[in-house]
Amino acid sequence: MGTILTVTKVGEELSDKNGRNYRQISLATSPFQTMVDTTTGETVKVRRPVQHTSINRYKESYLNDEMEFLYDAEINERVAGSIVTKSVNAYEIDGKEVQSYTTVVLGDSDNEDAFELLTNQAFRNAGHQLPTDPYTSDSSTPSSTPRVKAQTKDKAKVEDIVDVDEEF
Repeated sequence: MGTILTVTKVGEELSDKNGRNYRQISLATSPFQTMVDTTTGETVKVRRPVQHTSINRYKESYLNDEMEFLYDAEINERVAGSIVTKSVNAYEIDGKEVQSYTTVVLGDSDNEDAFELLTNQAFRNAGHQLPTDPYTSDSSTPSSTPRVKAQTKDKAKVEDIVDVDEEF
């Protein structure tokens, strides 16, 4: 679940197509982990492969116009979170089909259910639905608000109902 990540690089401020400023923040796991040796019960420090990934953080979030967490991060700053790779629906990068995605799950949780919710949210925010995401009814299709037929007071059916989740 949650581990300590280290900020390894803070990118220059860039602007997206809408003029919003963001930075790419690179993070890495520690090359060491404390574990319990199951044969002796001893707590030991072990080496492990370092994982690296980057996330974009906005100066003004599209959700609330506030600075996103880590936008103002500094190199060597420590952050609670995990680098998580999961299988996702196939997508293309430079003409190559890819079926996995890696992102940062920010926060720390010893509760498995809470960590799963944080993971689902992180992947959803990156545009990838996970089968375990409660907001996804079918792992092969993106999550959306279910379509229902509404009725007016005179019982006439409304045919053109728009998904609330549709982007503007």
